[in-house]
Amino acid sequence: MIPFFIKGFKLIRSARGNLNLIYDSITHSLYSVDRLVFEIFKDYLKQDNSENIYTNYSGKADFKKIKNILKEINFILSTSNIIANKGINTFNFIKDRCLKSGKFTLMVSQDCNLRCKYCYGGESGRYKTSGERMSREVAIKSIDLLLKYARNAKHYHLGFFGGEPMTNFELIKEIIDYCEHVEKKFEKRFTFSMTTNGTLLTEENVKYLRTKNVGIMISVDGPAHIHNENRIYRNGKGSYQDTMKGLEILKKYQKTIIVRATVTKEYFEKLEEIIKFFDSIGVTRVLFATVSGYEGINPEYKLKINDYRIANHNMLRMFKRILNEIMEGRDPLFLPFIAIMQKIHSKGKSILGCGIFRGSSSISADGKLYPCHRFVGLKGFEFGDVWNGIDINQLKKICDSLDEATEECNYCWAKYLCARSCVREIAKESGYFTSFRKGYCDLIRKTIEKILVFYTLLKEKKPEILEKWSNQGRI
Repeated sequence: MIPFFIKGFKLIRSARGNLNLIYDSITHSLYSVDRLVFEIFKDYLKQDNSENIYTNYSGKADFKKIKNILKEINFILSTSNIIANKGINTFNFIKDRCLKSGKFTLMVSQDCNLRCKYCYGGESGRYKTSGERMSREVAIKSIDLLLKYARNAKHYHLGFFGGEPMTNFELIKEIIDYCEHVEKKFEKRFTFSMTTNGTLLTEENVKYLRTKNVGIMISVDGPAHIHNENRIYRNGKGSYQDTMKGLEILKKYQKTIIVRATVTKEYFEKLEEIIKFFDSIGVTRVLFATVSGYEGINPEYKLKINDYRIANHNMLRMFKRILNEIMEGRDPLFLPFIAIMQKIHSKGKSILGCGIFRGSSSISADGKLYPCHRFVGLKGFEFGDVWNGIDINQLKKICDSLDEATEECNYCWAKYLCARSCVREIAKESGYFTSFRKGYCDLIRKTIEKILVFYTLLKEKKPEILEKWSNQGRI
């Protein structure tokens, strides 16, 4: 991979030299060009002088061809709005979007029947509480708050999360009943989703949830020997068998089976093996999440730069295999592959890599507002509550700290593709952020270069797949 970056453009040549890409970091546009255009473009950006280009390349192409190439280059340049970099301003980006998407997550239970070793919610998913469960009052206030801030939305979506949300199943039913009342009264529409460990799923509750349009995702780490290493009950017993029972029940009522697999560094080199396992048991989509050891919570799981390097290397190997399978007509299981292809194809620009402060905003069991579920319980990151709404001054304080910590992102060509990755990784107590570790951003940029090559190959060989995914909406 041969990278080159100047004046807002990233030039990438694939390892074999058969693909020459120009990525415009201003407009978030990607162009695939031939080798001569690539070389002339690079020199033209350096010199900004067409006469020198004619002189330097007269032996490689005739005058007319060079003229046409320069015309093509000027078209690319004209579509790029080269303006002074005003800098990333997270507060301005989210202040009119916060809660207005009509989506958020309810931490219906900050307690769990399991005690997964790596849980970012701490012991049994309690998020520094004694195992608090959301009350009906907080739940109803949460929905009313959503209706207030997203009053113009027609469609609302609530995610049930924990801990283990099924430990507060009665509240989930009350929430759905209230939403149905709102639907009739205000002509709104609600949908729901839930992430569960699957151990408490029964024929009765799954049938109810699916009847009420609740999409269910189950946490499974892989085959029994991998799953049971970390996903254990409080007595140390593995949960694999009970989780599989829940998964088999879900298959009867839900066509698309999505699992969330948490991967520790010991299994970064086993990603393909894990994917094959999920394929063998009838899973439709897989979402991988690498373990994150946060400050004060499971610090032994904190990844080193070399750990990230190994994870990214194996992820790219899997991307390559998935690309080959798509060429053979297979539908990919791996959700992140689909999501990142959608992101590039849509040309949508975002300075935040997920729905943090927007669709992923979370309300804790005690009614406090947090940027997302991973921030719940982290002191200083509350930016309001269900009784008083958004605390705009606290929200600005959090955003300003993030911008200060990630100032270098202003000058990075990959800022709209990386979108500052997961900012929970750099969050500290008392509501402030630190910068990403040295070497992390270089690794992310190198990974994105290769992903852009994968995208270009897919676009050239199977453009209809990208259109299909685009029509499905962002994942």
